[in-house]
Amino acid sequence: MTIKKAAASDIDDVARSYEALFDYFDSHRDRTHWLRGTYPTRAVAERGVAEGWLYVLRDEEGTLLASMLLNHHQDDEFASQPWRYPADSAHVLVLHTLCVLPGHSRHGIGRQMVQFALDQARSQGCTVMRLDTNIDNIPASHLYENMGFELVSTGKAMLNGILPVTLRYYEKKLD
Repeated sequence: MTIKKAAASDIDDVARSYEALFDYFDSHRDRTHWLRGTYPTRAVAERGVAEGWLYVLRDEEGTLLASMLLNHHQDDEFASQPWRYPADSAHVLVLHTLCVLPGHSRHGIGRQMVQFALDQARSQGCTVMRLDTNIDNIPASHLYENMGFELVSTGKAMLNGILPVTLRYYEKKLD
């Protein structure tokens, strides 16, 4: 399995993966702070490719298993969090929109993606990595905590300015 920076040829698969995840949430009455048609969308994947933020993981046959965005952008709500490790934005890598396709969870793929993100952060000279997840996303919270991320706070936020959500904010100091 290989994680690589996404190309334009990955956009269709990533957009389909978002829809597959929404279908899974709908059929399993699962809760997420993502909203079909609002976030994430094909436009998120397109911008991720254009900006060089989108990464994908494919298996040996080329099947997309996961995607994520990595950049230095901290949403407005990040500014009000009581971060333990102050750092300017150039030294903070933020993981956004980690998406492991239905049927592939609990196989170490999320862990592999987060480890890749940590390695990228270190290679870019970052001193801190930050992320958020829905307060109800217990599997993601366990993954992050097991990988050494510290829960900094929980708080209300507005997804794309229209959907109220409650998030857990995490950070990890990098060596």
